[in-house]
Amino acid sequence: MRTLWRTTASLLRKYPILWLPAILAEVLAFNIGWLENLLRHWLIQKLLPWLSEGHSVLSNSPVYGAPTQQVMNKVIFLATPIEWGARFLSDAIFACALVATAAMLRRISHTGIGTLREAVAPIAASSRRILIFSLKIFGLNIAFRSMAGLLSPLIVSVNPQTIQGKLEALFSLSLKTSNALEKLNLVPNLINDLLTLPITLGFVYIIATLQLRLIQPQNFNPTPEQKKPARLAAIYAAVAFIVLGILTSTVEFILLQQLSPASNLVVYAVRTITSLITAIPYVPLYIAFYLIANPDSPLATLPEAQPEAEILAEGET
Repeated sequence: MRTLWRTTASLLRKYPILWLPAILAEVLAFNIGWLENLLRHWLIQKLLPWLSEGHSVLSNSPVYGAPTQQVMNKVIFLATPIEWGARFLSDAIFACALVATAAMLRRISHTGIGTLREAVAPIAASSRRILIFSLKIFGLNIAFRSMAGLLSPLIVSVNPQTIQGKLEALFSLSLKTSNALEKLNLVPNLINDLLTLPITLGFVYIIATLQLRLIQPQNFNPTPEQKKPARLAAIYAAVAFIVLGILTSTVEFILLQQLSPASNLVVYAVRTITSLITAIPYVPLYIAFYLIANPDSPLATLPEAQPEAEILAEGET
């Protein structure tokens, strides 16, 4: 794994263009999520009054009461397709980014130069495989989301305020620091991430093989020697993604509090930047997948990828 990450870092230094596919995918996915959120809120605002509408006994004028739990469940049910549609589209975009990264690396291995234009044809040629891959990820998302739902009673049973109180007493935190922690909602978010971590790691463990298969020739199954490092790389990236997510969400909250009241444009800009930072692990992960899928590639035998002792030995000979 050390050699794999060393080679990945070397490729990123030599070919900065390899950052583009994952970064562009994150920009597109973030904007899809932003539009989905706006559309879902608009739909909820339209549906709530309509579903809560009643009629007075004394007149035909509509009467609007407080929405019941049944009404809220209907609204959530009707708005769910928008959320899952956006998720499916985002998964397809990241699949395209993986294929594009592999195509660029393949081109670099032959010519020493890679451009985004050269990745268009491989994406088009793999469109059917990308669609099938995205559908599989969609199904796994539903399954693992359901498993996370089963854990929700456990998450609710854990009282974050109690844990935070114990932490405050243990570290003798000041009242100002304690209030800041409560505003950041850091402890509840951390508890939620820790409790759902096994599900997240299980998810990336499974899809790592699917991602590896996507960038290999059709009807070609990864070997056990390829599956193991791919799964490890995916787990490392997932942990890095979670850690970055916690850090960036904390910084984002503090920054928006300092800028409050912030315009929608400022909020959009801040969240775009934090989403790009969170997406950084995708870049080395996609390169690592290509190197694992193509062990005979010239890029997998860069001088920087060889252990120092081997380099010295070669120099002596």
